[in-house]
Amino acid sequence: MKKKIFVSMLMSILLCILSIPSPASAYTANITVAKDGSGNYKTVQAALDSIPANNTSRKIIYIKNGTYKEKVRVTKPYVSLIGQDKNKTIITYNDHVDTSKPSSYNLETPTVIIKAKDFSAENINFVNTSGQIERANAIKVQSDRASFYNCIIFGGQDTLLLNNSGERAYFSKCTISGDVDFIYGAMIAAFDSCIINSNDKTGYITAASTPQQQKYGFLFVNCNLTRDSSVTTGGVYLGRPWRPYASVVYKNCTMDAHINLTGWNNWGNSANEATARYMEYGSSGTGWNASKRVKWAKTLSAKEAENYTVNNYMKGTDNWNPTKKPY
Repeated sequence: MKKKIFVSMLMSILLCILSIPSPASAYTANITVAKDGSGNYKTVQAALDSIPANNTSRKIIYIKNGTYKEKVRVTKPYVSLIGQDKNKTIITYNDHVDTSKPSSYNLETPTVIIKAKDFSAENINFVNTSGQIERANAIKVQSDRASFYNCIIFGGQDTLLLNNSGERAYFSKCTISGDVDFIYGAMIAAFDSCIINSNDKTGYITAASTPQQQKYGFLFVNCNLTRDSSVTTGGVYLGRPWRPYASVVYKNCTMDAHINLTGWNNWGNSANEATARYMEYGSSGTGWNASKRVKWAKTLSAKEAENYTVNNYMKGTDNWNPTKKPY
């Protein structure tokens, strides 16, 4: 009798294991990329190139584990890249801006450039290995409605460029790592439950260039601001304004001791203090001290903080809701 019960329990456990969907079975992939040749293509770019230029429906590219050293350009709309494992599915390159070269070259230095609307990525590690060199983007987003889920975005200076004003990008449970101005640009962007990691001695997290007429810039909500062991206590600022009306909000974020207690930097120009739109609400951790924050930044009231939500930032005029994945 005991043997029958044991066998029955074993079969039940086995059935449960078999019924758990793998990353590849949670959706239907149109194309599979695998370095070992077991997929449709061996490179991510080859898979992207196979999609018609006039694509109008969601195309899912499943990428098996591997290190793909290539520049990736997304020029077709409605594309999703989904990796097998965010720690083992790696898209990497090592290019950076070189002022001795023409601007046409420098515009194409990022590891990945998103040039078409309605892009999404999940479970992928995007890397620029150039190190602490000016403008070494892992990702440049220059299209509307881009979303990233459970990704790693790693670089040094200027890791993530959110380029175009008025366009939107959403990041959910991602880890973004860099040192100087490593999240920057003019877009409307929401970082939802992300890890924002500083990886060199000193630096600045954001360098927003929000236009004056644009209501929203960058929103960090329920994020953890962390550091590598090499990062100096008090050596990192929440942001500095790349343009005068930079807009950045940290809401309910936990901040480690690497965050300078003054919070914000004026980029060596006191005039920026009158125009920068820097705000916090519900900050906590050793990097937060209300009495030491610069006077020209604002601590929101609970009522004011209600306006700064992922939905308000992302909805636009088309009610986009990236908290629901597009597949």
